Order: sequence, then structure tokens, then C-alpha cells
Amino acid sequence: MDEKHGEIIQVDWYNDPDFEVIMGHVSHEEAEEALATIGWDMGGFELVFKWARDVKGKTKKSDPEFKLYDQPRKGRFPVTLAS
Repeated sequence: MDEKHGEIIQVDWYNDPDFEVIMGHVSHEEAEEALATIGWDMGGFELVFKWARDVKGKTKKSDPEFKLYDQPRKGRFPVTLAS
């Protein structure tokens, strides 16, 4: 991943979730700054701290998956969900 702490992670979801993913566990102020870069217009928001991992596709032709977890483990990195 090329995103740095506090930056929005652009994820190609199969569905359209009602949250944005921000790299790292960020403060409310850091989240506001990140959301402003994408024109967030949903008013107030809540933050949820999670852990994420990019999982390679099962075959060379399948797309990688972005998975969210509640607990840290090897290979997972901190993210903040803003909704």
C-alpha cells in the first residue's frame, strides 16, 4: 500500500459501503482532514478502529481482496472506518 497514515485508502468494493477507510488509527481531526480531500458531504461521522489486510486472489486471474478484522495479527495494519 502506498497510503500514509491519515490518508484515504481507495478500495474497489464489490458493494458500495457507507464508510471510508483511512490508513492508521486516526483522531477525529485527522479523519476530518482526510475526508475533506474526497469532498465528504455526509455531515458528522463516527470512527471505528479496525485492522486490515490485502489478500491476494486465489488464482492469478482473480482480484485481490481487502479484508477487515477486529484484532491485530501478523500481516494486518491499522485502519479507521469513518461512517
